[in-house]
Amino acid sequence: RLYESGNLKSFNKDGSKLELKDNESYQNLKKRTPVNFAKITTTVKTAAIDTALAQRIAAIWERMLLAVRQPQEPRHGCDGVSYHFSMYVSGRGVISGQIWSPEENTGTAALVELSDALSGFITGRTRATELMTIVDRVEKLPQV
Repeated sequence: RLYESGNLKSFNKDGSKLELKDNESYQNLKKRTPVNFAKITTTVKTAAIDTALAQRIAAIWERMLLAVRQPQEPRHGCDGVSYHFSMYVSGRGVISGQIWSPEENTGTAALVELSDALSGFITGRTRATELMTIVDRVEKLPQV
């Protein structure tokens, strides 16, 4: 609906407006998305992980999210990746934060790396030893 209402716009490389009928990304999205949003499904994947490692990861996640602040200058652009992190914390409820294309060598970039490693672990692309190495490194960062 954002596309149809004009709230989300696409542009050609020359800066001219890209019409919806010519927008390949939009057309692919329309093909994949049910007309009735209630029919959108989710996929849940799980993998066994050492309890101590899981607790360390949860502690990193919590520390990062508790440190979330509004940026002095908005971070957004036309090209990049938006990340949204959240978790439930007892006594606080759901805490969350989001970032667009975090700068390298920052705590937020490290959290993105950790989330990518977790995804890789669940799908078998990342070994537990690699995940532990990333956790060790992220725990040592001053921002975390």
